Order: sequence, then C-alpha cells, then structure tokens
Amino acid sequence: MERKIKIVQRVLKDHEMLLLDNPQEVFDLAGFKTSFNLGEYDASMLLGRKKVFIVCDQLLYPYIEKISGVNVVKGDSFEYLKNNKLFVTEWKKILKENKITKLGLVNMSLEGAFREFNTFHFLSPSRTLGKIKEGKEILEIKSLAKTMKRIFTSAEKFLVKDMTDINLRNMIDEEIYSLGCDRRYLPTYVGFDAKSIYPTLSADTLKNGSLVLIDAGIMKKGIGLSYSSTLKFGAPSKEKEKLYRTAKDGLEVILSKINKSSSPLNADMAYREFLSRHKFLNNSLEYAVSFIESAQGGEVNSVTDSSGFAEGQIVKATSSIFIPGISGVRIEGIVLVKGKSHEKIL
Repeated sequence: MERKIKIVQRVLKDHEMLLLDNPQEVFDLAGFKTSFNLGEYDASMLLGRKKVFIVCDQLLYPYIEKISGVNVVKGDSFEYLKNNKLFVTEWKKILKENKITKLGLVNMSLEGAFREFNTFHFLSPSRTLGKIKEGKEILEIKSLAKTMKRIFTSAEKFLVKDMTDINLRNMIDEEIYSLGCDRRYLPTYVGFDAKSIYPTLSADTLKNGSLVLIDAGIMKKGIGLSYSSTLKFGAPSKEKEKLYRTAKDGLEVILSKINKSSSPLNADMAYREFLSRHKFLNNSLEYAVSFIESAQGGEVNSVTDSSGFAEGQIVKATSSIFIPGISGVRIEGIVLVKGKSHEKIL
C-alpha cells in the first residue's frame, strides 16, 4: 500500500470513506508508475479506513487490475455515460456494501449525487501531500531535470536561420524520445518572438535576432516535468535584449525569496515590485511561483498564498514578459527548498 494512502487512512474513521474523482490524483495516490496520457482514461478512488477501491473505465482496467492492496472495479460503460461520465452506480454500490454513512468529497459539486449520505469537504490529499517530497521522489525529479537540461542544450544547437517553428518543435520531440523518455508530459510549444505564453505553430521562419520561446514536458516511469526557457538567436535588438535581461533578472528576484522564512506571496510581491520599477508590471500575466506536484496541479495563486515554503518542496519560479506585437520572454528555474535557502535543480 502506498505511503500517501496510509496517511489518509489514519485520519478516516470507521464507516467513513473519501471519494477522489480526478484520475490524475488517483494515479498519484496509488503510486501508478506508468507513463500515459492521463486524460485518455477515467478512474476514481473510494478510500476507506481499511479498504481502497479504484473504479475505472474498460480501457484502463487491464493496466491496473493487479495494483497491490487495492480493489479494482471495472465500470459499466452504459451506466457511466448515463450518469454524465461519472461512476455513480459503482460508487453507491461500494458505499452500501461497506456500510458507509459519511462520505468525504474533494469535489463538492458531486454532493447532489449522494443525498442519502452525510457528506463533508476533504482537501485533496494528492495536492496536500504532494507539496512535500521525500528522498526517492526528489531523486526522480532531479534525474528528470538532468534530461530536460540536455533537451534544451540540444535545442539551442538545433537553431539555424530560416528553419520553421514546426521543424524545431519536431526536432525537440524527437530528442525527448531519443533520451529515453516514455512520452511527452505536455505538448511542446515553440515560438519565434512569441506574442503569448503558449504560442501557436504558424510555420514562422527563424530570423537573426529572434527570441525563441520553448516550453517542453517530459514523462518517465509515471513522473512528469515541464519547463520553459527563452533562447537568443543571433543579436537581438536593444528592445528585445532589454526584455530578455529584465525577465532573467526577474527570475533571480523570485529565486532570492524561495526559502523557509518566506512564502509564495512574498516572492510574488518582490517580483511585481521589480517589474513595476522596470515599467513591465502589466506585461506579466503568470503567477511567479508554482510547485512540482502530481496531476499537473502545482499552480498556486502566489499573489495571495501566504503559507510559508517548507523543507522538501520543489518550487518552480516563472518570470515572463510579453509585449504585444513585439516579442515575449518566459524563463523558469526549479529549486528544492533546503536548509535556510534552496538547492538549484534546473
């Protein structure tokens, strides 16, 4: 049985269960270390003090039917569709057979489906427990970060005048697989003088002086990591150079605030103050801080999150500036909160 499941079971009482309806969170708690597009399959988990059930669709069942310590139930496809792509029929059957009277819901919009049970809100254990990493998890992410660094080093060497953004995207994807990654974690985005955070491929050709934005995601043994950076090709104009340098300095401002005596809010405030001094405050539309977590759920509202950074958190800092009609820069750094400061991972 996975450590995170055991932690949750300790706080549940007899005749209580917790329902997780997000498949990505289910796979995280179950320790399912297989890489695939998490959006392709549906699964939910009913977690009790002594028993754990995973209800999944027909396509996923062959992959997870033998997960240790978990009862895997194959959902009825017709009932699933009839109930708006929810496993309501299976959930209620399990709850009644196990004489459950109280049900914890992470997603309170499901409350109406369980009127015969006492329901209560339960914070997502995947999100809560996922913020603090242990030794093995840290080593896995560090290993993935080394692969990511190699991908971006290769990408810089790929750049040649008049190549298209599509060519570069394809070459990066080929590199991802050649380095032993199971799959892409997220689509690979490429933009020459990108005008938005996630640029659309448009067969643009690379010109001298362009800023090349790359956003890539990789996955290996069920662990995913995404990362963005901006590369300079040739000699950018003074305006673009200022943009690039300011974003890079902004990243250092964020990183300087990632330690146990600070918080996402403090880091974001310092970053916004820096942008304001350089007249770019209205040109950055992203949160300065996010956490490397399961289920791509690491983004926090760092404008408001005053909870302090903690030992063992892996934090992504993002500095981005986009000027309409001109160009944009997005640069990230990933660090491990450690001791009085942090350790650079990427």
